[in-house]
Amino acid sequence: LFGPFWDTWDSINRSYVGPVDQKKLVEGAIDGMIKALGDPYSSYMSPDDLRRAREDLGGQFEGIGAVISARSSAPSGGACATLAPDCRMTVVSTIAASPAEASGLRAGDVVTAIDGASVDGLTLDEAIAKVRGKKGTPVVLTVARAGQAPFDLRIVRDTIIQTQVEARDLANASVRYIRVAAFSDNAAKDFTD
Repeated sequence: LFGPFWDTWDSINRSYVGPVDQKKLVEGAIDGMIKALGDPYSSYMSPDDLRRAREDLGGQFEGIGAVISARSSAPSGGACATLAPDCRMTVVSTIAASPAEASGLRAGDVVTAIDGASVDGLTLDEAIAKVRGKKGTPVVLTVARAGQAPFDLRIVRDTIIQTQVEARDLANASVRYIRVAAFSDNAAKDFTD
């Protein structure tokens, strides 16, 4: 059963015209096996993907504190996949008291470059990975804002703690409104509190 697999592995390592990244080859094989299941709910996560997912589940990460999406520049403005002039990296919101908010980044801003390199050709996840980084390190975003010439914003990354549960009293405190924005390790405790 594994004969063709190992024949292909050996052929690539012996005959491929350039250097072969063994780690990428293994990850690609694993990804291919899982995709072959045809199950839309199963997918392979690389070690970097897993780290980012754990950060999201933990409710905190190191970065600038902005919610970003990929939006089509078409009049409908729907979601898109690969960043390009017709698919823009758009700031949806900034997290309160975050470095992004303090720097003046605003909802609707379009990020065209990260540390001087264009975002065109990247997926949204790849671009976000370049924005995130170790606390205390800077990142420079080139921003296009309606009615202004593009400009650079230097933002120093920090630990961002996401507020995933918010509560407030309504109707003279006779009704308690609780909003759960995301589910993480902390959401159940925050809900109870």
